[in-house]
Amino acid sequence: MLELGLASLRATVYPDLGGAVGSLDWRGGGAVRPVLASPPRGAPPSSALSAALFAMLPFANRAPGNRLTAGPHRFAVPPNTDGPLALHGVGWQHAWTVAEAGSAECRLTLTVGPPDYPFAFAASQVITVAEEVFELDLTVANPGDGPIPAGLGVHPYFPRRPDTTVRFAARDFWLEGPGHLPTDPITIPKELDFAQGRALPNTWRNNCYSGWSGTATIHQPDFGFDLQLSASWPLGELMLYVPPNDDRFALEPQSHTSGVVVTAPVPRRATGLCCLEPGEILTASMTIQVISAI
Repeated sequence: MLELGLASLRATVYPDLGGAVGSLDWRGGGAVRPVLASPPRGAPPSSALSAALFAMLPFANRAPGNRLTAGPHRFAVPPNTDGPLALHGVGWQHAWTVAEAGSAECRLTLTVGPPDYPFAFAASQVITVAEEVFELDLTVANPGDGPIPAGLGVHPYFPRRPDTTVRFAARDFWLEGPGHLPTDPITIPKELDFAQGRALPNTWRNNCYSGWSGTATIHQPDFGFDLQLSASWPLGELMLYVPPNDDRFALEPQSHTSGVVVTAPVPRRATGLCCLEPGEILTASMTIQVISAI
């Protein structure tokens, strides 16, 4: 485990558990408050899926038919959870190498390829914890001799309190169908439009918002702060995951529409994976800024 941070913001990172962030806490007003939702009772995460944040690569969310494509090239990816579909790529299931580590920043690297995966890719995470800003820089590169499909995403969990509200703007809302896969893009329903800020729904939600503005605000009055989540290109899609009767929820910036794991052609108003030629690199970054009211 690595510990990163300065006076106000502290994080724990678990390279051996998919390079996941186990906790991110803010210290202010004489108290320690969670920025991200850690496993219950402060226990270490049992896997990346139970951690506070993990990277999704070389694709995010589910792969219909367990197939990825890069142009005419098709790659079969095996299911990697109890469900029937491959989920969140495989970066979260591998131990990452600590290439550099300091008091406030670390760089993790990962190389995956045959026979463990149908194609080779190399990835890196740079995690930086400044005074009030957490930053994650991701890359995925093609070290092989043929094109590969590639996408990036980040899966942070946030505490859900009775007074938590969320605000973000987007263009389309994707309905969820069988297998937790999207079906059609529609105009955002009023009760699920967060452009002006609103409380989270009390029902199951696992929906993709396309044309996301790239910023979201999470209002946490109980903790005395707001959080501003910002993501760079190509993370223009945002998943909202709200399991009912749970004390955490997820806002997941990602580079492609959930379930669209092809480079072309893609469904109407959807965004597909990138096709990386040999030597090409896909990069993205996400920040979480604590805006204190204390």
